[in-house]
Amino acid sequence: MAERIRIDLCGLLAVTRGEKRLAGAELGSRKSRALLAMLAVEPGTLVPADRIHHALWSSEPPADPEANLATLVSRLRR
Repeated sequence: MAERIRIDLCGLLAVTRGEKRLAGAELGSRKSRALLAMLAVEPGTLVPADRIHHALWSSEPPADPEANLATLVSRLRR
């Protein structure tokens, strides 16, 4: 049976899985935490990549936003 994962969005962003709790910078960069929060507020919903790109990089988009997004997702999964 898989462990439950709890994501706290109020106050300090935190993820609890079993007995382990990660919060703040332990979850990664500011952009990683913003991505996690975006995905957590719409569970089970496909969040379009262009909406994520705009939210994370609206003022200074990276040269390859798809690759940057893939990296952020990979780090969050880890």
